[in-house]
Amino acid sequence: MPSKQELPELLQNLREKGDGFISPESDYFARLAEKAAARAKEPAKITRTRPNRWWLSAAAIALLALFTWLALDHGDAPGDVPELVSDQPTSEELLAEISPEAIEAYIGEELDQFAAELYYTEEIND
Repeated sequence: MPSKQELPELLQNLREKGDGFISPESDYFARLAEKAAARAKEPAKITRTRPNRWWLSAAAIALLALFTWLALDHGDAPGDVPELVSDQPTSEELLAEISPEAIEAYIGEELDQFAAELYYTEEIND
C-alpha cells in the first residue's frame, strides 16, 4: 500500500474534509413531526373542476348539426338511379340478345353446375 506522501494531493486531504454528509439539526425531526401534525388538522382543500362551457356548447352544436344533416333527405331515394347505372341494359334485354340454342348449349356443357329441378317446366308432384 502506498504511503500518504505518494498519493496525489487531492487524495491526501480527503479524510480531513469529512465524508460529505451533513447531519440535520438536532430538533429537525421534532419540528417536522409538528408541521405534519398541524397540516393534518387543517381541512382539506376541495377543488371542483367543471368542463369548459365553451367546449360543451361547441359539442352540442356539432351533434345537433350532425343529426340534422343525417335526418335531411339528400335526394338518394331508392327510386333515384344515377345516370351511369340507368344507361345499362336490363337483364331481360341482355337475355333477348342470346339465342335459345346458345343457352341450351351452355347449359349442356355446364350441366353439373345447375340443380336438376330448375329444368322442369311443370310441377314435380302433379
